[in-house]
Amino acid sequence: MKTKIAVFYGGKLSEKVESFVKAGEKLGVEVEAISYDEIYIDSEEKTDGKMLIKFKSGKKLEDYGVIYFKFVKHYREEASLIMDCIDDEVRVVDSILRRGRPSDFCKIHQMKAMADAGLNVPRWVMGRLKFLRYEAIKKFEYPLILKGSQGDRRSQVFKFFNDASWDKGWEVFSEREVNEGQRYMLQEYIVNTEDYRVMVLGDRVLGVMKRATGDNPLLKNVFTKTELPDYVLEKAVAAAKACEIEVAGVDVVFKEGVKEPYFWEVNRAPNYTRFEEVTGINVAEEIVKFLVSLLK
Repeated sequence: MKTKIAVFYGGKLSEKVESFVKAGEKLGVEVEAISYDEIYIDSEEKTDGKMLIKFKSGKKLEDYGVIYFKFVKHYREEASLIMDCIDDEVRVVDSILRRGRPSDFCKIHQMKAMADAGLNVPRWVMGRLKFLRYEAIKKFEYPLILKGSQGDRRSQVFKFFNDASWDKGWEVFSEREVNEGQRYMLQEYIVNTEDYRVMVLGDRVLGVMKRATGDNPLLKNVFTKTELPDYVLEKAVAAAKACEIEVAGVDVVFKEGVKEPYFWEVNRAPNYTRFEEVTGINVAEEIVKFLVSLLK
């Protein structure tokens, strides 16, 4: 049985990536952090007539039973090549990476996947910018949200209060649509006083923290440890499963006057620094425990 776990990362080796190796040492399992810079393919180097991923360090891809792609955003081609060279028995986290479709990581895909799974999501319409501005707008009332399908909440989520709001960023929106392939959706604005981040590992919830709400942008980084009812946690796990993400940060909100939760986003490989500070949970260790369970 393959007993090694590979954690692929991009850029410099960070303390966060090293923490997976240390967690492996503590748990008695071999976890190796591997940079995408280490891999290459040479058309003259074949195994059984096939070109395979090679490592500058001499490591062998076939030694790993579980592969965790900690970072993918700028390394999708490398990740796809790695998956082309492994068999079906190797567990890949997150499993959505097996598809190899860049669109699977986009917000619109996630919203559709969650809605198809019967989960509550804000009302949304996807389409070209001109369609959204002049046609789809008729289905909504202000305020509303314009959301780019790629990018984070800070840079690609815009709140509009009236028709004039479109003018402020129209040139930038249009340029991104034409030149960068950015796609947009209109989304209903949900008034909420309860905004949560649920950390999910496979079939279980690791913990929950509540984000402070209000118009002050600084409140977005204010969190407190909290709990949610079991039926909400079950739906958070279902949201992660619908998006085929095993290590997930699920954003949950409650619409005013509605008991059932709404889901905004499922974050793949979420930044868990604040979560650790708030909950005291060693997330890297818990992730390694989960990866070990996949080996078994």
